[in-house]
Amino acid sequence: MVGMTDAIKTLPADCYVAIRIVDNKVIGIRDIKENEFILTFKALIELQKMAGYKVVSPDGDEL
Repeated sequence: MVGMTDAIKTLPADCYVAIRIVDNKVIGIRDIKENEFILTFKALIELQKMAGYKVVSPDGDEL
């Protein structure tokens, strides 16, 4: 495992990556491809609402 600063120094200047950190140590780095997106579940719901969709949970509650 490497520290955050050391991991960042090894990355190219023009990239998107997902970095997994446990106990302040970098344990994994993965390139994000041009056709991939990373977002939180909350952001996904908000994006769907902005697009005009009604988002409903399995028990029928509107999110």
